Order: sequence, then C-alpha cells, then structure tokens
Amino acid sequence: MAFRPFPQPIGTRACGRFRLWIAGRECAVLNAPVSSDSDHASYAAYTLQEPADVEVRAGWEVSSAEAHPGSLGLACEVVGQTVSFRLERGRNVALVVDGRWLYLFHVEPSEPPTRDVLRFESGAVHRAGVIELRSGQTLWIEPGAIVQGVVRARGAENAHIGGGGVLDCGGGEFPADWGRMVILDGCRGCTISDVTLVRPRTWMVTLGGCEDVEVRNLHEIGSCVGSDGIDVVGSRRLRVVGGLLRNNDDCLVVKAFDPRPWMPDVAGDWSQDVRDVVFEGLTVANDAAGNGLEIGHELRTDSVSGITFRDIDILHVHGHGAPFSINCGDHATVSDVLYEDVRVWHHYDKLVSLRVMRSRFNKDEERGRIRGVTFRKVRVREQPYNPGYTISVIGGWDESHRVEGVLFEDFRLGDRPVRSLLDLDAYVRHIGEVRFA
Repeated sequence: MAFRPFPQPIGTRACGRFRLWIAGRECAVLNAPVSSDSDHASYAAYTLQEPADVEVRAGWEVSSAEAHPGSLGLACEVVGQTVSFRLERGRNVALVVDGRWLYLFHVEPSEPPTRDVLRFESGAVHRAGVIELRSGQTLWIEPGAIVQGVVRARGAENAHIGGGGVLDCGGGEFPADWGRMVILDGCRGCTISDVTLVRPRTWMVTLGGCEDVEVRNLHEIGSCVGSDGIDVVGSRRLRVVGGLLRNNDDCLVVKAFDPRPWMPDVAGDWSQDVRDVVFEGLTVANDAAGNGLEIGHELRTDSVSGITFRDIDILHVHGHGAPFSINCGDHATVSDVLYEDVRVWHHYDKLVSLRVMRSRFNKDEERGRIRGVTFRKVRVREQPYNPGYTISVIGGWDESHRVEGVLFEDFRLGDRPVRSLLDLDAYVRHIGEVRFA
C-alpha cells in the first residue's frame, strides 16, 4: 500500500491543536505530555512508500514553521492557518509550528509472524499491565492500537516487539510497580521495531546484559525527568538504527552497573564490559535534563569500548547537559568512541563534555580513564546566545586518570572550522593529546 493512515483508537481524544492530511487523506493526531506543567506535544503515525504532499492545519494563524531535521531539506510553506511541505518517501519528521511540536512517525510496512504472537488489535485502547515476553514470542501492537502497560523479557532469545502501535506507561497515572517501560534483561537475538512509546514514569527502553539485540525505527515522547530514551547497560553487539526520540533526560545512553539492589524485577548483573554498540540514523531531542549522546555516569566495569554514534541529528539539548558527553564516574576505561556525521541544531550550556569524575550516581572508589575519542564530520548550528556563554569541558581526575587521544576532524561550529581548544571555549585539566584536523 503506497499510503496508509492509522485509525484513532476508540476512547481517545483527538488533538485540538493540529489536523493532518497526507496524500489528501486525514490522519489521526494524538497528544502526549512533554513537561510537568501540562504542556503536550502532538504525534501521528503513518506509512508512506511514494511521494506525497503533507498539509497541517493549526488552530490559529501561523507565523512560522520548520520541519526537522534540517538534513531532510523539507521546505515549509505557510498560508494562514496551514503549513504544507512535500515528502518524497516516508520519514520521521519533527514539525515545529510557532513553538508547538507535531511529530510524524513513519512506520515501515510489515506483518507479524504466524506463531506465538501476543497481538493487540487496531482501533482500541488495551489495559495490559505487565507483559512478560518469552523466547521466540512476538508482542505485536497493531497500528492504531494503544497498549497501556510495560514489557519485561528475562533471558529471552529471538523475541520481538513491533507492529506500529503505541505503548503507554501512563506517567504517574498507572501502578508504581510498572516502573521502566521496556526492559530486556539478559536477552539475545531480540528486536524492537516500529513502536511508539509515550508517558513514561522513568527510563523508556533498557537493554541490560544483552547480546546481539537490534532496535529499529523506535519512536518516543518522554516527559518526566529521568525519561532516558535507550539505555544500553552492560551489553555487547547492539545496533540501534533509525527512529525519532524526544526525551527529558539522556537520549542515547551507555552504562554498566548491577541494578539488582534497587530494581527488584531484574535478575541479571549488568556490571559487564560494554563493546561493539552502534547508534545510527537517528533523530534525537533532549529537554531540560540530561544529554543528547551520553556514556555514563554509572560505569562500574573494566572496559567500555567500540561505541559509535553515526549519522545522527540532535534537534536540541535545552538544559545544562551537552550534545556530546562522556561522564566516566566509576572505574571503567572508556575507549574507541566515534562520533561521525552528527548535526547539532540547538544546544545551550555545553557542547562537548568529556570528564573523569565522581557524582551521586557513582559507587567505585577507583576512577576511570577516557582514551581514543574521535569527532568526525560534525556540524553545529550556533544561536545568537551561544558565543561567549556555551563552553566545552575536557577533564581528567588526576595525572593517572586522564582524558587523552581526542581527535576533532572536520568539526565545524557555525561557519567556522574548529582548530583549537580555544575555538571550543574549552576548560581543560589532566588531559593528554588533543588533535585537530
């Protein structure tokens, strides 16, 4: 099917801010909270396999509109209350209209397997509670379905979560023991694809002690402080490809720690070495808390290595975090980290933060090290308030626990190439070689 809108679930209220048409057909638009002051964002899901015109009608006379990420090159036309642009194919788009956000989540067409499927039908809201997923099983949330609940998989192999629908944790509305939205604990060969997560209570997707797991085209709208997007904890050989995440804490995160003392629904020890993790082709947006692309703070293992962030658009990091951050707070050595082809559209307090440090989240007495970090083909858009305010921080703990082997290659800040620490307004201590190319 070239274009497919999804039905609005029975019992939900349509968005009062926006109406949406794609290829001349109206799509259901829903709301999700984005802050503690009852504000909200709007979102819609669709499938599109050929060029189509998009028309958004606001409930007021529109002054300005932008379609993000800018790397898509989508030009908006504004006439009265209507914003229009053209898509050559289905994409994840974040449209901001006079400061109000509408997220268009593209769902790749797919069908569930024929066996061992836990299926929730389109057009309805399903109160599911805690969903336990076992080996070989598929949780399939059809497009146009909302499932109220959380997902747990412990030691599962070849399980799958997908379907194109919505998983809703209810924020503070539903039982406190629901906790984190999706936890894969010690799982192997599992996949998560084409689902939308809204109204978290805390972390949204946690991959703890996992191997050979893939996340594809995930969509998230997180509101509460602590609504991390994807936490990779003590895991190996993971790929996170595509998707649009809007969080109010770290968006893409790597950690290592033992969660069992304070997470009773977890069986595994996640304080294992982390290696071979790739985040690629994503769009992320962070609100007032946390960072965009984060390694840390909890790194209670010996080694975190082979971490790649590639082809990523960071729409905004509004608070006192940074688009690029490594907070090595325990004893791990963090090495072989690559940020490549990353575009930053808005940031505020810090740009780059590479620190060996200690925080309230850390337990180890021994400090760690950061070695071998490359920034390649990075583009950062400056706003008028960045020059003279925004800084970078590169700092070790002491001469035995340093940050060293950092390369900035084809890194541009506004229209200027970055050729020195001064160009980054960087504050440094206990560092080794930092090169610019």
